[in-house]
Amino acid sequence: MKNEVSHKPISVLGLIFMAGALLVGVFVYVAMFDYQAKTKLLQNPIIQHFKHTYNSLRKLPDIFFVPYLLVDNNLPVYYLTIPVDNIMRLNSVLPEDPISGRMNSANKLFVKAIFKDKSGNYESEVKVRYRGQNANHWNSIQKSYRIEFPDDNYWNGQQVVNFIIPYDRQYYIEPVNIYRAKKFGLIDVPMEFVHLNLNGSDRGVYLMFEQWSPEFLAKKQLPESKIFSLKDGIYGGQILSDYVNTFDEEGDVAKEELATLLELRDKADKDTFKVLISQIVDMEKLYRWNVINILAGSNHQNEAQNPLLYWNNVIGKFEIIPWDIGISDRTSVSYDDSASLLMSRILSIPEFRARRDQILREYVENSENLDDDLNFYDNLVKQTKTDFFKDNFKLYTNFTYLSSIKKDRQILIDNFESVRSAFDFVQNYEDFVSDKNNPEFFGSFSNFKNTVLGIDRFLFENYQFFKINQNTVGLSGSQIFYDDVVIPVGINFVIFPGSQLLLDSKVSIFSFGSVDILGTSLSPVLINKLKQDKSWGTFAVINAGSTSKIKHLNVSGGSGAVFNGIIITGMVAFHNSDVSIQDSRFSNSTDDDTLNIKMSKSEITNSIFSDTMSDAIDVDFSEGTSLINNNTFNNIGGDAIDLSFSKILIKGNKVKLCGDKGVSVGEASHPQIIDNDIAQCDIGIAVKDLSKAYISGSVLSGNNIGLSLYRKKQEFGGSTTVLFNNKIDNNLTNIEIDKFSKIIYEN
Repeated sequence: MKNEVSHKPISVLGLIFMAGALLVGVFVYVAMFDYQAKTKLLQNPIIQHFKHTYNSLRKLPDIFFVPYLLVDNNLPVYYLTIPVDNIMRLNSVLPEDPISGRMNSANKLFVKAIFKDKSGNYESEVKVRYRGQNANHWNSIQKSYRIEFPDDNYWNGQQVVNFIIPYDRQYYIEPVNIYRAKKFGLIDVPMEFVHLNLNGSDRGVYLMFEQWSPEFLAKKQLPESKIFSLKDGIYGGQILSDYVNTFDEEGDVAKEELATLLELRDKADKDTFKVLISQIVDMEKLYRWNVINILAGSNHQNEAQNPLLYWNNVIGKFEIIPWDIGISDRTSVSYDDSASLLMSRILSIPEFRARRDQILREYVENSENLDDDLNFYDNLVKQTKTDFFKDNFKLYTNFTYLSSIKKDRQILIDNFESVRSAFDFVQNYEDFVSDKNNPEFFGSFSNFKNTVLGIDRFLFENYQFFKINQNTVGLSGSQIFYDDVVIPVGINFVIFPGSQLLLDSKVSIFSFGSVDILGTSLSPVLINKLKQDKSWGTFAVINAGSTSKIKHLNVSGGSGAVFNGIIITGMVAFHNSDVSIQDSRFSNSTDDDTLNIKMSKSEITNSIFSDTMSDAIDVDFSEGTSLINNNTFNNIGGDAIDLSFSKILIKGNKVKLCGDKGVSVGEASHPQIIDNDIAQCDIGIAVKDLSKAYISGSVLSGNNIGLSLYRKKQEFGGSTTVLFNNKIDNNLTNIEIDKFSKIIYEN
C-alpha cells in the first residue's frame, strides 16, 4: 500500500499570517542590513500610511499603565491650533528622506496658528514651524515645533519658544547638563517639561525652552551681542542670531570675532597661541564647560556638531554655551577632547590642562556634587513620570522610557565614579600647528597682538612712555598721539600731574591694566582733541585686575571706538575694571556716553558733566558698592545718569537741563536715589522694566514729567518705586504710571 500524504487546504487566516510574517521578515532585513531599501520602504506611501498604526500597535504593553489615565497631569498645558491646510503646507516642504533627511532653509516654513495658555491669560496669533534638523523631530506623530510670538505681544517676555520631543534630549539628561552649567556659572538655557495640546488633542510631554535672542540675553543679564556656530569651517561661522548687525555686504566685520578665534586656533604657533587665547576666550568658563562634557562622556559639542559661542562684547571674550551635550557611558565609549581642535590645542599646554584638571578634581572628589545632580534628576522624574505614562504620542513604550531613564541615571553615577577613580583618563593632547605659521588679524583686531606685548617691547614702540617698574609705565608733560595706543595686559599706567594728552581724529588709548591719573587742583591732567573739528576716540580701561584711581582729570572732545570686538560707547570707559573718580570734568562728548562703566564697581564724586551729545554717565551690570555722589550735570543731551542691571547709590547730585531723563533706572536695576535735585529735564526720574528704586529727599521740579514708572521692554515687567519725603511738584505732569507698575509711599 502506498504511503499517501494528506493535503489540507490552507485557511485564509493562515495565508494572512504567512504573508504578514514574510513582510515582517523583509522589513526586519532591510531595516537591519539594507539602508537604501529601508529608506525606499519608508518613503512608500502605503508604508507611511500604516507607519503610525505600527507605532501605536507596538505600544500595546502600555495597557498595564491604564490606571494612570485617571490621574491628573502634573505639568502645565499649552494649546496650539494650526489649521489643517497649514499643517499640509508644513508637511509639503519636509525633506523627502524620512530617515536621514535634514532640515535646511527650504524646509523651514512658518505658518499661522493660534497659541494660548490654560489660564486664559494669553491668547494670540503666532507663527509656527517644525523645529530640529534631524528627522526624528518631524517623522512621527509627535513633532518638535518653534513658535514665534508677535512683536507687540510676547508670551511671558519670550518672542521665540521651542517645544521639542524629550527623548531627543534623553529625557532628563539635557536638563541635568543645564543644571550643572548653572552651578558652574555658565550660560544656562532653562527648560521646562510641559504638555502641548495640538488642535484639541494632547500630543504628550514636551521640553519647552526659549530660543536665544536679545530678550533671552537680557533676562540672563548679559550684554546684547552675538551667538556663533563653529561648524561651518574656518571663516564660515554661521551667525545664528537674526538680530546680529552685518556691517558690510560680505559680512566680514560682523564675523571678525569668530574669524580671529579660528585664525588663532589654526595658524598661531604655540607661544603665540598660549599668550593670546586667554585674550579672546573666557578660559575659566571654558574649563567648566569642558568638565561638563567629561562628566557626560560626550563629544557632542565639538566643532562639527553643536558648539554655540556667545561673544561678550564688554570684555571681548567668547564663552561656550552648554547645549545638546547628551550623555554616554565612559566605560564603553571613549571620551576624547581631541574631537575639538580648540580644546586639543588648549589642553596641549600644561598650565591650561592643570587648571582644567583642578576644577574637575574639585568636582568629582566631593561626592555631594553627585548627590546633588542625582537629586535634581530624581525630582524631575518624580514630577513628570505620571505625565509620561499618560503620553500616548511619544515614540517609545513606557517600558522603554523606564529602561532609558534608569540606564541614564546609572551612567551619571558610573561616569562620575570612573573619572574620580581613574583621573588620568585621556591621552596626550597634540598641538597640530607648526611654528612656521603666522596668523593675520584684521578689522578691530588688527592690533590684537599688542595686548600681550612685554613692557620693554611696548616702550620701544611707544616712545612717549617711560618705565616706572617692571609692571608700570608712566606719562608726563604734553604728548600728541596720532595712532592708537594699547597698554598691554599686566602693565599698569600712571599719568602724572599737569600732563596734557592731545589725540588726533578717532585715536584712542586702550589700557588692559589699571590707570592712575594723578592730577591736582592746581595741575589737572588734560585729555583733549588735537584738531578742533575732529573728535578723538576713547580712553578705555578693559579687564584691569585692580582699581583705577582718577583725580582732577579734565577730559573733552572724545567719542567711542570698537577694539578687539569690544564695543566702547563712552569717551571714557571702564569695562570689567573698577574705578574711583574724584574732582574731574567731562564735557563735549560725541558718542552715546560721556562716561561708560560696564561690569565694574565705581565711585564718581565731586565731578562736573556738561555739554554732552547724549548720556553723561551710563552704568551697566554694576553690582555692590557703587556710588554716584555730589556731582553736577548741566546741558546733557540725553540722560544725566542711565542705569541697567545695576545696584548703586545716587546721592546729592544736581541735574539741570537734560534732553531726556535726569535718572533713568532700567532693566532690573535697584538703586537708592537720595537727596538729588533734578530740574528742566524731559523726565526727572524714570523707573522701568522690573527695576525697583528707593527715592527719598529728592526735589523733582520744572520737568515735563517729574516721575515716570512704566514697562518699556516686553521681556521685562513693570517697575516699583518706594517714595519717602520727596518734593515732586511744578512739573507739567508730576507723576505718570502705567498699569504694570506701582508706587509705595513710606511715612
